[in-house]
Amino acid sequence: MDIDTRAKKVKGFALLTAFIFFCFFSTVAAQNTADYFIAQDPAAFEILNRYQQKIDPAAKSTFRQFTPWKIIDENALLSDQYTKSLHAELRGRSYFFIKNEQEELLNSAPAGYHQIFYNCTPVNDTIIVMRNRAVIFKRIPIDEKDNNFKSSYLEQNIHVIRLFKYNKDYFVERLGADPEYGWLRILNEKGIEEKKIELSQQLFDNSEFILEQIREKINRVNVLYSQLFTYMNTSLGQKKEIPQWEMQETENGIIFSLSEPQFSENLKNSTSYLLSDLQLILKSSPFTLSSGRDSFEINKLTENSIDGF
Repeated sequence: MDIDTRAKKVKGFALLTAFIFFCFFSTVAAQNTADYFIAQDPAAFEILNRYQQKIDPAAKSTFRQFTPWKIIDENALLSDQYTKSLHAELRGRSYFFIKNEQEELLNSAPAGYHQIFYNCTPVNDTIIVMRNRAVIFKRIPIDEKDNNFKSSYLEQNIHVIRLFKYNKDYFVERLGADPEYGWLRILNEKGIEEKKIELSQQLFDNSEFILEQIREKINRVNVLYSQLFTYMNTSLGQKKEIPQWEMQETENGIIFSLSEPQFSENLKNSTSYLLSDLQLILKSSPFTLSSGRDSFEINKLTENSIDGF
């Protein structure tokens, strides 16, 4: 191999790793946001479960008023490759809101007030109101034409779950004997206290959904690696092994190992952004993330690890 050819291959591999780094850098900001769908009566819509089967009325009755649905794909095609839907998730489960030929949600009229909020910032933490008149709770107007939110100050010691932030307000669930969804405006940051929920109070029903998000993220990364390395191998006439993140399921989580550890140094920047992305997925979840040079682990918190929570 002459010097020019070798230099070309070295340069090509450097460009490859730089491009991988760019892909991660450019997608992190986008993945820090999410779109949410809320409705006055979500059960009124035509909804299918993850198997794309109709949901019975009893199951629909569990969908609370103004529950926030995190949108996965606003214009998803069903398996018939014809019917369009809004694909969303709730409490770790996928659902499909069916659309008509005009791409409007079916039965939207009886569903009452409904709206999509774009480019929101997921929060998912709990705060306690420590001072009176520190925060304002705004109830969602039932009449879609009514823009007048009924507002009131939350009293001291009220617990609130912040679900996502939209502009200056947080969409929250006010806890108590009669829990309610609405918007929260913080007037005095010193008047609230962020609180981590005790392990015994954690809602673990979304654990599998979180792990599924992690698996999907890793699969997308592996596809990216495969496409880029295949392209560079073809372009430069080389036969470099394609690195992949291999997954090993454990009792409490998943271990991920790089199949080609020799690429650890070349991929350290993209791996760093990958880990940052995973931290966002795991935020306020019952999982921890620990990493090494060419591997990382995601494990579920246990009672023995509560001190590190």
